[in-house]
Parts: sequence; structure tokens; C-alpha cells
Amino acid sequence: MNDVAAVADSCIFGFESELERSLEFIPLAIRFKLDKCEVKISLEQWRQFSARDRRMLVEAPCEEGFERQAFVRRLDLLARSATGEGVRFFQTTSSQPWETLDVPERVRRQTEELGLAPPTSSQWQTLTALQRYVLVKLCRDGGPHRNLVPALKEFGLHG
Repeated sequence: MNDVAAVADSCIFGFESELERSLEFIPLAIRFKLDKCEVKISLEQWRQFSARDRRMLVEAPCEEGFERQAFVRRLDLLARSATGEGVRFFQTTSSQPWETLDVPERVRRQTEELGLAPPTSSQWQTLTALQRYVLVKLCRDGGPHRNLVPALKEFGLHG
């Protein structure tokens, strides 16, 4: 396995489907970057990218402002080249639940609905931003996602 594939594989969670692990579907690591950068792409656009470009996007840094700008520029260029349409921008009006130091209420509520102890504040704070993002996303309205328990296990929050 080359270095790019190794880095990309380290960003894909074990509980994600084979379609996400193969990068046929958009993995959570990319969804996190899209939300951080306040951009959207369609699955059709994603599927038009080469496997090499998908892996590059998975491994691309996206923490600081300049990294986010570079990520969006590269993503927009790929989207325009592949489909003739660039990324779509959106704007959030408040802080995101995964950015808080306390466990978001919906994460507490949905883990309790499953009969599990929710993460403690100290456990929540030791998770990476990506792991917190994943738990928030898996606790959407309408009940817990089927991958919530596997994610909690993978993150060491449930036996």
C-alpha cells in the first residue's frame, strides 16, 4: 500500500460501509471537511472524480484557514472539471455541536435510548473533532443511525 492509500485508509472508520471505504460513496472524513468549509458537492460530482483525486481529498489537510481555502479551491476545480458545476456554498449561523466541550443533548439522548451510557464530558473532550462530528451526525433527528453503536465501540466509548 502506498503512503497516500495508507493515510486515506486511516481516515476511514471501520464501521463505514464498503462503498465508503472504497470511496464510491462520500466518507465521513470528507463530509466533515465539507461541513467545516461550508460547501456541498453532489454524490454525482464525487463519483466523477478519479480514485486518485478522491484519496487526495481524503488526505488533504483542512484545519487552518489557508488549508480550508486550498481544499475548497481544489474541490471546486475537480467538480468543475468533472461535471461543469462547482461546489455550492452554505453558511452556518452558530457554532457546530461537535465543537462544544460538553456532550450535545442529542448524543446523550440517543445513546440513552439505546440503553447505553452517554459519553462523559471528559470522554467527549478526548475525542478528535472528527470523532465528535461523526457521533453528532449519527444522532440526527428521527433516532440513532445504525452505525451509532459501532462508532461508540470503535471510539472506545462502549464495550
